[in-house]
Amino acid sequence: MNRALLRLLNIRAEVQLQTPGTKCFSLPFDIEIEVSNGRANIESELGRAISGPQDNPVENARVVGVIEGVEHLLMSLALAGVDLSAPEFATALRDCVAKLQG
Repeated sequence: MNRALLRLLNIRAEVQLQTPGTKCFSLPFDIEIEVSNGRANIESELGRAISGPQDNPVENARVVGVIEGVEHLLMSLALAGVDLSAPEFATALRDCVAKLQG
């Protein structure tokens, strides 16, 4: 994957919902999620874990879409009150990424 695309994959995403309090989650693949005042912010290195061929723009676009989908799902789960710190959740996330790699 080229460097410009990797920089795009390391963007911060944000989802908004109304929930009080602040929670932080650290997940595999250097995923950091912070939920505060009804907002979820995420930073991740999923782009390094899930990569496509460097010379295939269509595959690169697909990979970006997959990563954004996973990140938005994680933020939505955090905003809904799901405990992302449970060990089973980390196991499921590792399994998901392994399947996306293959």
